[in-house]
Amino acid sequence: MHGMESRLPQKELGAYYTPSKVAETLVKWAVRDAEDRVLDPCCGDGVFVEAAASRVAALGGRPSFSVFGIELDLKVFRQSLAPLLGKLSIPECNVSVSDFFDVTTSQQSPCQAVVGNPPFIRYQTFKGTSREKALSRARALGVGVLCGGYGQHELEQAGAFRVYDDPADLLKRIDEIVARS
Repeated sequence: MHGMESRLPQKELGAYYTPSKVAETLVKWAVRDAEDRVLDPCCGDGVFVEAAASRVAALGGRPSFSVFGIELDLKVFRQSLAPLLGKLSIPECNVSVSDFFDVTTSQQSPCQAVVGNPPFIRYQTFKGTSREKALSRARALGVGVLCGGYGQHELEQAGAFRVYDDPADLLKRIDEIVARS
């Protein structure tokens, strides 16, 4: 397991935690089958991991084989997430302690549901290596979302063939992406 010990303030990381009722509602909508593999790409305190484990178990599945995550902050992983994983009987290796943009498809199997509360970072402070990694991913995917800290022009220059206002707009028009595949 690799990761970084973060000393960045909560606001700089964009870490704003989600109430459990919100996570449970989203996960109930997203996870529909006991065999669904679920990923939280920015685990934080694990509210979505816990909701996903509960949902998978309620559907008759095994969370230890179905619930996965990524967490940037090693301190958060150690203090909040690792104890929760133990309580839920989910192996710690199901959560990668790393930058989401460093995780490759060979490290993370395909998932049927991706749930979570992405970091909220102002575009003015989203700079450097993380920004370049994000632009590289946008180029590879060909899709951009405006609430991610980039303007439409910048996303299009990076190779986005479609730009959406927010995740709800993307979901509403998901057939545009599927048609391209």
